[in-house]
Amino acid sequence: MAKFGKFKSFGDFIAAYEAAQQEEPDLTVAMAARVRRNPCRTRAIVDVKAVIKVHEPDDNDSKGGRHYRLRITLSEVVTNHEEVRADVQRCLDQNKRVFVAIRFGDSQGVTTEVTGIDVNDAVQLKGEWIPANKARSNGGERVSVLHFTHHPCGFIQTEDGRFQ
Repeated sequence: MAKFGKFKSFGDFIAAYEAAQQEEPDLTVAMAARVRRNPCRTRAIVDVKAVIKVHEPDDNDSKGGRHYRLRITLSEVVTNHEEVRADVQRCLDQNKRVFVAIRFGDSQGVTTEVTGIDVNDAVQLKGEWIPANKARSNGGERVSVLHFTHHPCGFIQTEDGRFQ
């Protein structure tokens, strides 16, 4: 397993992060029901074009999830989300590396293997953005994170095609 911050894997980090988000007191029963029906509705979804700078070893979490682990730099912001706009823009302007986790190989992520994700490949990614300060305060690395890059919220577009 490949570590992410204090966690044994990225999957373990994201499980803890999402559990912490569920504990927010503002979430009424009606809102919680809407979130279950459409998980993208409450997430900070962005669509960016980027270049892959590092392809780390794949991650296998304690619950059987597998993730490709990439470090990218942004080349363009296609669509942004108000909640994370400043962090996305900071990463673009300052050429900051962003950590990307792409779940694959099961029904909770991209079902097939993703091709066209080698170092220096150009990609387009849509998914949930976690700003660096939130990733760090929840025990992860101090780096912005892009994940949930699969159905129903996102995708990965490579030279080989679109993967959802």
